[in-house]
Amino acid sequence: MQKPAETSEKISQASTIFERIPIAESECSVLLRRAAAENIIINFFCSTLWRPYFSDYLLASHVNGSVLPTMYSGLAESGRDFQHRWKVATLKTLDKLDQTNRADGQHEVEKLVDQQITMPLRFLLDDTHGFLSDLHPIIAKAIELGRAAERDQMNIIIDNDPYVSQKTSGEWIDFLDDSYEPDYGSDESPSSPTSVITTASLTVRTEPLLTSPKILRRAEAGGKTELVLPGRAVFPERGIFQEGFLHWQKIRNASSEVARARIGTGRRQSTSVAGLGMSAPSPVQPSILWGASSWAKQRE
Repeated sequence: MQKPAETSEKISQASTIFERIPIAESECSVLLRRAAAENIIINFFCSTLWRPYFSDYLLASHVNGSVLPTMYSGLAESGRDFQHRWKVATLKTLDKLDQTNRADGQHEVEKLVDQQITMPLRFLLDDTHGFLSDLHPIIAKAIELGRAAERDQMNIIIDNDPYVSQKTSGEWIDFLDDSYEPDYGSDESPSSPTSVITTASLTVRTEPLLTSPKILRRAEAGGKTELVLPGRAVFPERGIFQEGFLHWQKIRNASSEVARARIGTGRRQSTSVAGLGMSAPSPVQPSILWGASSWAKQRE
């Protein structure tokens, strides 16, 4: 991969999720980049496509996404039945409005995809068009599932906050398979996989990295929840964040050494010229190699 340190800097500026991830060909780097990309995509789904009352009409009309949820909450004092009837009527109205605003809504979704997914990942994409072609049917399916979940008679809960303590509960699955083993090379690994290592601008990640949310279903408020789909995440105790940090340091140090070597070469060349009693020609004066008379003749 060309200029990994420079690419790492650019992609970190586009999305802070990549700050702890090396840009290299190692298994660790590939897995972390994939997990980070999935995190960006799933966060877009949760914050946009799966938000309450998602609608092509509202999206195309640039209506604030918090308006209808706020109205719904405000109706709590009118009773749960009234709230439910209002929600059902509102969703039916939105369905009708969406039928005539589908194209405009899809256009707005495409713009959001470009801003929130394509732009952060652009430095890692060899074929942006191919990536979007693969992503579009997934987005369409996500919208369909989101609408079905909101209209389900049971309350569908999307949990995108994994905890290390929940890993063994069966509700969260490790993104890494059992065969993965961190490779710290000649560097000593941290005493604890969840210990914090700090540099001037970087702290090793100690919280799980979400790649897919946990889906729950509950019959009524306060009732028992049922697991529909376990979530997936990269958990820090596997050591991959520490391995990624060490690889990132090596890449950055190597890049710094190359830069210092180039600067040193430039300085040595400048010093050697000065040592010979020569000075760099002024850009507004004729070179002594031409001869003053020759330069004067050229001006004439």
